[in-house]
Amino acid sequence: MTVQGDTKALQQLRARIGKVRSPEFKKRVSNVVGHEALSLVLEGFEASKDPYGVRWKGLKTRTGQPLLDTGRLRNSINVRPIDGGFKLATDVKYAPLHQHGGVVVPRRARALRFMVGGKPVFAARVKVPARPFLPDNRGLPRAWAKAFHAIATDFIRAELGAKGGA
Repeated sequence: MTVQGDTKALQQLRARIGKVRSPEFKKRVSNVVGHEALSLVLEGFEASKDPYGVRWKGLKTRTGQPLLDTGRLRNSINVRPIDGGFKLATDVKYAPLHQHGGVVVPRRARALRFMVGGKPVFAARVKVPARPFLPDNRGLPRAWAKAFHAIATDFIRAELGAKGGA
């Protein structure tokens, strides 16, 4: 007794699965996921919320939204490819202060000087509340994980030639 069959379709699927496992495929997916992460960070700035959906503490000395006075911090955030994925980064020196919060004290003067409503204000120290704009030790935010999963699923389905929803 013999069994015969055409394995062409199976071999094509096997080749497509091989492409999904390739470093090039992973780079393509990571690039799109990284840009989605950047979009999610920017949405957080616009909504004045951290990546977990928690509203940032309000402002005391000016009107408007926190972290959007000049837009320098928001505009500095970028996505960079790294081995096996991506990283979100900024080169703005005061970014960690806003991400984690902290106290600012003068280095060489007796007081800090800044403007509030066009008038100079002096203070011995200023407490800056944490306003996280990147994920922290709480892990990957649920909304981010959902978005990343959807992107990866779409890429895999497209590569495998699959049809239909999740």
